Amino acid sequence: MAASCDRMNKAAYLAKQKCLQDLKNDYILKLEDFLKDVETSMQSQNKDKANENFETAVDFLTQPFPDVQNMKADPVDDVLMFKQEVSKVSKKLDSVNTKFESFRAQTAIRLKKINTRLDETNEHLKSLKKLQKIFKSKIETVPSVLARTTSNTAMTATFPSPGATPKVTVPTLAPTVLASPEVTPTEAATPSTPFPGVTSASGPHRSLCERRNFSVESRGERFAPDIEDVLLLSETLLVMTDSRNKSVKLYTEQGGHLHSLKLSSDPRRLALIDSGPGNTWKVAVTLPMDQRIAILEVTPDFVTQLTSIQTSCQCWAITAVDTATLAVGYYAMFHRVPGIDLIDMTGRVLRRLSESLHPCYMTVTQDGCLFMSSSDNSVAKVRIQDSQIIFKKTGESEPQGKSKDYLIQ
Repeated sequence: MAASCDRMNKAAYLAKQKCLQDLKNDYILKLEDFLKDVETSMQSQNKDKANENFETAVDFLTQPFPDVQNMKADPVDDVLMFKQEVSKVSKKLDSVNTKFESFRAQTAIRLKKINTRLDETNEHLKSLKKLQKIFKSKIETVPSVLARTTSNTAMTATFPSPGATPKVTVPTLAPTVLASPEVTPTEAATPSTPFPGVTSASGPHRSLCERRNFSVESRGERFAPDIEDVLLLSETLLVMTDSRNKSVKLYTEQGGHLHSLKLSSDPRRLALIDSGPGNTWKVAVTLPMDQRIAILEVTPDFVTQLTSIQTSCQCWAITAVDTATLAVGYYAMFHRVPGIDLIDMTGRVLRRLSESLHPCYMTVTQDGCLFMSSSDNSVAKVRIQDSQIIFKKTGESEPQGKSKDYLIQ
């Protein structure tokens, strides 16, 4: 009878049984969530982290449960031991959660970097599309250029030099003598007789001849050079733009590479602004893709960037009117409304010279005019003072280059 009195009454038993059942169900749910997290981490993390999480889960799942028989003898110690084991597992779970949070943070940083690189790639693709348009237009002119080259080759073959071997040459900047019917070859070629109707501060006119040719490839460059413009600073010093390698190069007339200056985008045209003391030159170069003009200082040894001018449009052609004024031309391929502007050294537009011309190359003549070759297959001369077009002649292909020398006054 006494034993039956010591037993738990039915109501208390049912209540405690329900409590145990609820705890079991809650424990099962937590266990399932824990196993899912472990499986996810094993799939997403590297091998070492996955093995570590797996061992943690195995340690937790293989913990021995309290012995009910022993609990009767000393229930307090067994329950305390069980709580300690649960505390250890809880700490391990907290450690796993901390590692998960760290992994999420690192993943977010990597995703941000990937998005940044994707944006950069999109910008590069836009630039490539622009270059593709440029190359397409140049490819369209190849047939006419080949035809002209074939014609020039045929004319050259008419006057071969004895024992000469055909080769590709780099000419000097002096233009070819174009003898008129009234002038005899002797009169046109004699050094003591100037070219008829032309005066030059540089002396008598010289015929076009090869002085030297040399390679403009620099060590360590990724691409073959694409020389857009050449500026003769002295009798022995040349500066040129290499658009494909995004650099301005300094060479001696003998072909010695002195220095290369890397720029942020493709450099195109050059203009001499001023000659300073001690063999220094101030040079401007257009960077149409950046809508900037870089101002450089050139010495016999180095090319350095002094500053840059931000422009409202993509300037292509450029020449210096004086030390404080630049004439810039907008290429028709990139602008719906091409033209020529006079700007100061801050980029402020002083005056619009023309809206009908879109030069590729420009130079200032001694009589205050702009002489240019344009992308509409023409050459033109414009007076700077009143913007009057002195002449404009259109041909079958796009002319390239310019030279401020004997014939242009």
